[in-house]
Amino acid sequence: MNRKISLMLICILSASLFIVGCEKNTVDNQRSETSNSSTPTEQQKNEENTQVKEEEKTTPEESTKEETTKETTIYSYNVDSEDLIKNSVSLDTVDENSLFSQLQSLGVIPKEAKLNSFKVEDIDGVKTALIDVDSNFMNTNLGSGTEELMLNSFAHTYIDNMGVGQVKLTVDGENYQSGHIMLEDGDFLK
Repeated sequence: MNRKISLMLICILSASLFIVGCEKNTVDNQRSETSNSSTPTEQQKNEENTQVKEEEKTTPEESTKEETTKETTIYSYNVDSEDLIKNSVSLDTVDENSLFSQLQSLGVIPKEAKLNSFKVEDIDGVKTALIDVDSNFMNTNLGSGTEELMLNSFAHTYIDNMGVGQVKLTVDGENYQSGHIMLEDGDFLK
């Protein structure tokens, strides 16, 4: 009787270990497939990270030049997971134009877009970036979820780097308005 119980316990334990091992293998395979199916933004990020690593190899003359650069966070997004992605970039100058250019290079905003004006004002006790862009900023091919990710990436990039608490976005002097999202006078991106 004890022998049968012992044999039964050994079989159950072996089957459990086999199942756990197969599940772990399946999870690892899914992770591998997910990492191989990256979005264009993620592929560009991976390429840029590789370029940054290659650029880290410097000569002594170049090292004094690097000391003047500032680590900056530029946000992009992943459409599939609906997450913002923090991209660390070294910039010589951190200002509204360099941030705008980086957002364009990551494909967050259209390359044809222009920054018309940028200023910081105190609105209701909150330091606010007033950013006006031209109509090329509008990307009508985005769905509402992707457009929201784009606007959040844009706003968080300026909030994190320009010391502001919110962003008021206008297009050619008018409130931002697309087929999905409409920002009115008191609406801010945070």
